[in-house]
Amino acid sequence: MKKIIVLLILLVVSTSVVTARTKKRARTGSSTKSGWVKQPKTDEYTTETTYIMFYYKNGLVQAVYFPEDETLKVIKYYDGLKYFDQTWDAMMDNNGRLPDQYADVSMRIIRTKSDYDEQEFYKSISFTDVSTPGEPFFSFFFVSVDAADLKKAQSISFKWYDKMDYDTYAINISLAGFTNCYNACIR
Repeated sequence: MKKIIVLLILLVVSTSVVTARTKKRARTGSSTKSGWVKQPKTDEYTTETTYIMFYYKNGLVQAVYFPEDETLKVIKYYDGLKYFDQTWDAMMDNNGRLPDQYADVSMRIIRTKSDYDEQEFYKSISFTDVSTPGEPFFSFFFVSVDAADLKKAQSISFKWYDKMDYDTYAINISLAGFTNCYNACIR
């Protein structure tokens, strides 16, 4: 009987240690991938396989680059619980559809600290639909960017007014590993 009690105590302690380590990894992002990754995309009509490039940071996709048409999709994630009222309103008033936003978006292609190109666009920023109030969602927009410019740069950053946060939001996407991933995609 004492052996069973001791084994149960050890089981509970070991489970709590493993759970604590897993939660710490999730918070710190130590077990998640970061950087540029190519992934195949198969056309269902022609069955041709092409590649698209995903940029991960702390396990979340922050950007997707489509080499064939040189388009970058920029993504921002939202914790649905923080935006419960907005998701509730979308569910009640608009079948889960969050309305698009139109904003001036500044783009900066950074080669070095003092060498960069800056452009400004008026973009439509779309939001994903939500099916339950408080569920996570994301916004995204597309911008055309020449691969040759991205290959020469260290990073690309974007800044815009975010209607969900009522504040300016900026995102910096590292281009470390972009050239290798791009070259692997176009072979």
